[in-house]
Amino acid sequence: MNTGIVWDAGCGSGQASEHLVRYFSQVVAADKSAEQLRLARPHPRILYKCAPSEESGLKTGSVDCVCAFMAAHWFNLDKFYCEARRIAAPGGVIALFCYGEPFVTGDQVASDFLEDIASKIIAFGGPAIQRMRGGYRDLPFPFSNELQMPRMYAQRELDGEELVHYFRSRASVIDYRQRTGADLCLELEKRLTAHGRRHATYRVTWPLAGRIAPAHPVGKPLALAQQPGLNP
Repeated sequence: MNTGIVWDAGCGSGQASEHLVRYFSQVVAADKSAEQLRLARPHPRILYKCAPSEESGLKTGSVDCVCAFMAAHWFNLDKFYCEARRIAAPGGVIALFCYGEPFVTGDQVASDFLEDIASKIIAFGGPAIQRMRGGYRDLPFPFSNELQMPRMYAQRELDGEELVHYFRSRASVIDYRQRTGADLCLELEKRLTAHGRRHATYRVTWPLAGRIAPAHPVGKPLALAQQPGLNP
């Protein structure tokens, strides 16, 4: 795979885009939410665009990788896959990533409660979140020669306030509160405070899962003349 241009579809505030720029010459990061894009940090090799995942506006055959991180479960997949095939260069790949449930090591209080939260929210969040929770194993993925995804993890240090804020933003936690009336984040705050751990720093680890495959059948490169698009 070439490492020229990657399209980060559904980029949100650009968290994954900032990592992709380490491996690609240019990142075209697109999201349909202008509000999310305003939160992104500028970078000389990241071009942020307000565009839906189904209509990138990029030239046919112009990108080496189509990537979506924590976003594909919200897409109209038929249209997204059609667009991905159109803009992917010969030899380009499509890669969809998502987080698994986070865990904390070295702090039993936080670790136990994160496991408790995970067990309570497992059935919440709706069909899209369930696809993500399953590591995209049941996500329609009509690409041949699928590659085995290596075992990977994301890590970040969060203090107690940031840990609570992270959980408060999760769709499954919000759905749980709306349907049961119970505020798991308030319980987390109380437990951390009771153990004097409200302002402690935690190393949080998220296992990564996803699907990776060549965007075009091997030996059948894209005809670059079809469906011309716009330069980024």
